[in-house]
Amino acid sequence: MDDGAFLLIGRSTGGLLMCVAGGLLATKMLRLARCTKELPEMAIGLHMVALVLGYLIEFVGIQIAEAAPTAGTWLRGAANLLYAASIFAYLLFTARVFRPQSRVAFGLVVLMTLALGMGWAGEVLTTDFGFEIDRFERPWFWLAFVPRMVGMGWASIEAIRHHSKLRLRLNLGLADPVATNRLLLWALAALCEGLIYSAVAITILAGEPDGYLLGDAALWVSAFGACASACMWLGFFPPRQYRQWVASGTALDPHRPARRI
Repeated sequence: MDDGAFLLIGRSTGGLLMCVAGGLLATKMLRLARCTKELPEMAIGLHMVALVLGYLIEFVGIQIAEAAPTAGTWLRGAANLLYAASIFAYLLFTARVFRPQSRVAFGLVVLMTLALGMGWAGEVLTTDFGFEIDRFERPWFWLAFVPRMVGMGWASIEAIRHHSKLRLRLNLGLADPVATNRLLLWALAALCEGLIYSAVAITILAGEPDGYLLGDAALWVSAFGACASACMWLGFFPPRQYRQWVASGTALDPHRPARRI
C-alpha cells in the first residue's frame, strides 16, 4: 500500500464509522421514541439522521461539483441545512435533559437556532457552498458554523457535569454504574464532534479551506470521528464483556475489587 492509499483510508475511516454508528443509533432512538413519545429520544435520533445524511449528501455534492456545478451547489446547500438541523436537535436535547427548568438554556437554543438559520440563508444568497476563500471571509459561514462548535462544547460540559454528580452517588450505591459510564461516553462523543468542528475552523483560518478534507488535518478529523463512533457504540451497543467490566466497578476505579454480578 502506497502513502496515497494509506492517507485516503485514514481520511475516510472516521467518516465511515460515524455513518455506521450514527445510522444504528438513529434507528434505535427513533424506535424508542415511537414507544416513549419523549423528546430526548426523538432529538437524538433526528440529530443522527440529519448528521449522517448531511455527510453523505455533501460528499456526493463535492464529487459531482465539476461535472454538474448546479447540482453540486444544491447538494452542498442541502447538506449544510441538515448540519444546522442536526445541531438544533442536539441543542434541544441538551437543554431538555440537563437544564429543563432553565430559561437561559432555552433562550440559548433559540439564539443559536436563529444564527444557524440566518447563516445558512446568507450563504444561499452569496455563495455556492464551495471551498473558495472568499466564502469564509463573509460573516454568513461563521454565523452558521460557530453555533456548531459552541453547541457541542456545551453538550459535552453538561454531560461531564452530570457525570460527576453520578460518580458521587455511585460511591454511595445510589447510581447505576452502566448509566454513569454511558453519560461519560456521551460527553466524550460530544467533545469529539466539537473537536471536528474546531479542526475545520483551524484549517479555514490557516488559509486551507479544504484542508479538513484533503490535507493533513483530515487525519485528525477522521481520528475524532472514529473516537466519537467508538464512544457511541460502547454507550448504546455495549458488548456483554464491556457491560460486566463497567458494572464490576473497575471502569471507574481500577483499584476497587470487582463485585460479583
